Amino acid sequence: MKTSKREKHSTAVALSVQLSFLLALLPLGHGQEQWTAKTGDTSLSVTARAGQLFITSLSGTGGALDWIARPVPVSLPAQVFINGAAQPVRWKFSGKADGRPESETTLRFISSEPKLELLSIWQAKSGPGPVEHHFEFVNRSGHDVEVALQPSLTLTLTAPGEHSLENWWVEKGGSRPSEVGTHREPIREGYRFNGRSTPYPENREMVPWMSIQDATGNAGAYFGIEFSGRVGFNVSAAGQPLKVSITAGLDPSEHNFRSRLPDGERFVTPTVFVGCYRGGVDDGANRLHRFVAAHLRPPVSDACYPLVVNNSWGSGMAVD
Repeated sequence: MKTSKREKHSTAVALSVQLSFLLALLPLGHGQEQWTAKTGDTSLSVTARAGQLFITSLSGTGGALDWIARPVPVSLPAQVFINGAAQPVRWKFSGKADGRPESETTLRFISSEPKLELLSIWQAKSGPGPVEHHFEFVNRSGHDVEVALQPSLTLTLTAPGEHSLENWWVEKGGSRPSEVGTHREPIREGYRFNGRSTPYPENREMVPWMSIQDATGNAGAYFGIEFSGRVGFNVSAAGQPLKVSITAGLDPSEHNFRSRLPDGERFVTPTVFVGCYRGGVDDGANRLHRFVAAHLRPPVSDACYPLVVNNSWGSGMAVD
């Protein structure tokens, strides 16, 4: 009985996913190198083995709760398209790239057939704030390839036993927001959240930021996406103790997404960030504000900035 190309491809992808899961169950090998990105608030550690990237630790600085119970595999591109046909990609870890800024850790993966390069770039800028991450996908195959949808970050947080978690997110002001505005949703077994942000919202959308608050432990982890295009978060929770899986980056619902990449060109995913904090969501947001002012917002010379704007169309002016 013959096996079709599609069946062979599906089998290869399934085996790749199973291998990543099994590797995540293994302890960190003796002498295996690990890299840590650390800001004034957040410490995140990663390692690579057998062509797979893992997050091994995520915590606030100073010995706070570690949100990672066991190594979490970070999703890497499993396939590309050549002349419209899907071709599996088998990555091999090639080491840490040299010649990068001190605040940056770049881990390099290569594929021999087709000839491709994948850079996982982690940045930890000085002062308070989160750790940032994005992928750069480089085509060195000698011909065009098409890249499928690739998340900027996937990870799973594990809550301490019996702790209550909440997902906080904020609606945009465009379209017609609800009366809630700031959402505070309990996370329980079976919880799901699909948050989206687009340039021109026609429906109720979120600011591309969210926070997982440990209401029992008075601490949390927040996430954001530094991109104004079609982006989003997918969040789900299962298990006991509760495990919260998060996908962040380009809109995860765009399953037919493809980007054509000529030889020598690169595809860069949106930068996402993850930060840890102690206290309530406001405490985490205040630390994030300092990061935005120092590293993301254009320099401002006005000592009074940020200014307070009085919106004359508000209901306080009786204008509807």
